[in-house]
Amino acid sequence: MLEITNGRAAVAVAPERGAEIRSITLDGGPNALAYHDWTTPSPATAANGYGDSETDWLSCYRGGWQETIPNAGAECRVAGVPLAFHGESSILEWDVLRATATACELRVGLRLPLTVTRRMTLDPDRPVLRMETTLTNESPLAVPYVWGHHPCFPAADGTWVEIPAVSYATEPLEAGDIASREGTWPMAETVDGAAADLSRAPGAETMRCFYLHGHDAGWAVIHQPDGLPSVALSWDVEAYPVTWLWQINGDPGFPWYGRMRAIAVEPQTAWPYDGLAGAIERDQARLLKAGESASSWITVSVLDGPPGGPVASVTPDGRVHEHPREREQGA
Repeated sequence: MLEITNGRAAVAVAPERGAEIRSITLDGGPNALAYHDWTTPSPATAANGYGDSETDWLSCYRGGWQETIPNAGAECRVAGVPLAFHGESSILEWDVLRATATACELRVGLRLPLTVTRRMTLDPDRPVLRMETTLTNESPLAVPYVWGHHPCFPAADGTWVEIPAVSYATEPLEAGDIASREGTWPMAETVDGAAADLSRAPGAETMRCFYLHGHDAGWAVIHQPDGLPSVALSWDVEAYPVTWLWQINGDPGFPWYGRMRAIAVEPQTAWPYDGLAGAIERDQARLLKAGESASSWITVSVLDGPPGGPVASVTPDGRVHEHPREREQGA
């Protein structure tokens, strides 16, 4: 395990498993990420495969934060190459190129002729982590890809997400208790005809996935009740123009077995969930020309407490700006 810290925040990264971030803590407090060190289900290995890359991935999943390249969502085949569920970047071992007390740099090569280099840096004085990732095409051919982040946060009574989306579409395969197939964010209708606020952590047993659209900026705030750290995210909205929102509460299926209550806010290149092959068909895939590179950034800030009012923006350096409070009548 690789750890960086600035005395305010500490970040633990697992280079051996997709360079996933397993914890972000503030002043030694609770983990801002949902991560559970379960012993079951047994993780997929060469001697214990489950027969498909999605089930293999889920068998190892305990929460945390993954980066999904060159595929996100369903496994697929591109140019004859099978691409794993959520991309092999999220499961391969990454090389640690550099590590200091407050920063690290990691790299991995993919099945397609792409290398991924991620630089993670903690602010000198604040509990803010900035990640910058660069993809490089090492071939003389153009290479397609999709790209995203999969950070997962605890969900409790009172957890809710503030994000400048305009509309949403429901993933039919993971609609859970939601009947609405699309609508204006954040309101939906359940299968029982009740109103549901999708920005709120569900109270009933369910698993849901939505695609949020219409961002004019890339940011989100995960408001948490007392006992859990609230978090602000900001990201490169040109690289990640759509947000996948995944919510789970006690789903009995594999690998959760009723143990997981979490919410993931996932900046992504494309949607829906059908992987790079589907994105290519819809002209949503990105393309790197021969020898070309592309970079993007995402910032996470652990907050001392939830914002006191509606959020206007989160800056690239992780600062939360609230809307000016309306003046009282007669003031």
